[in-house]
Amino acid sequence: MLWLAVHIWVLLFVSFGIGLGIGWWIWGAPQKAQPMTKNSDTPMGTLDIDYDPAEERNRK
Repeated sequence: MLWLAVHIWVLLFVSFGIGLGIGWWIWGAPQKAQPMTKNSDTPMGTLDIDYDPAEERNRK
């Protein structure tokens, strides 16, 4: 029974350490440079656009 209790605590501490290590690896990584956008006033990843893509398709 003592072996089981020790085994459970060891596995608990090992899994906690692995979680801390993975978290530090993911969130502690240096930030990558953001790509330049065509329109400098519109941030990358937003849905703010100054034109309607449907109009471009209709012109062709």
